Amino acid sequence: MWCNRCFIRKLFHAEIPKGKSGKALTQEYQRFMTGFLIGCDYEAKSWGDYLTFIKEFKLSRTHWQTFFSKNKEENMWAVVEKHEGATRVAYFQDGARKSEWEALSSPTRSPSPEKETPTPEPKKEKGTPTPEERMMYAFEHGASLAEEFLKYFEGSAKGVFQNYKRLSIEQGVLEQFEANPLVTIVTMQPGCCFHIATRFLDDKMAT
Repeated sequence: MWCNRCFIRKLFHAEIPKGKSGKALTQEYQRFMTGFLIGCDYEAKSWGDYLTFIKEFKLSRTHWQTFFSKNKEENMWAVVEKHEGATRVAYFQDGARKSEWEALSSPTRSPSPEKETPTPEPKKEKGTPTPEERMMYAFEHGASLAEEFLKYFEGSAKGVFQNYKRLSIEQGVLEQFEANPLVTIVTMQPGCCFHIATRFLDDKMAT
């Protein structure tokens, strides 16, 4: 399984119980993500394939949640592609396109406007990046900062770094991790080292 329960829960804000029922639900989300990538003509065999896809399209959590809801409710599959330098999206059902191609921006919500309650922007301290800003910065600069961050990671917590590297070797994802460790960590948000990546990104984004 190339994405775990923790990652699925954070990406989709899903309540996933422990045990067999939780495993089945995690697999349902994974099947959706795999089918989504394949439908967009991308490989979907490993965590590295997901990183390649997310780096290309920079989909937010809101996009993923909207696409999944549309699939669950109407059996509609979203397809995203690059067109004239911009990202666009259309919905397909049984292989036939059911909507016009539209520029991918903030996804529209299904409830009518009069029933919606505007969600206030989360407050943040002046100069402190939001999680979304950190993620976008990691997608844009993570590859070029890979070597610098790996040295920073090891220098900040050598034992944690060595353990994380060992786990990456065991799971067969060391190459993907070393190529873009920032994207891997800010996306998966492992408790052992997410704070290290956050601190590194905050320092970089402040300069």
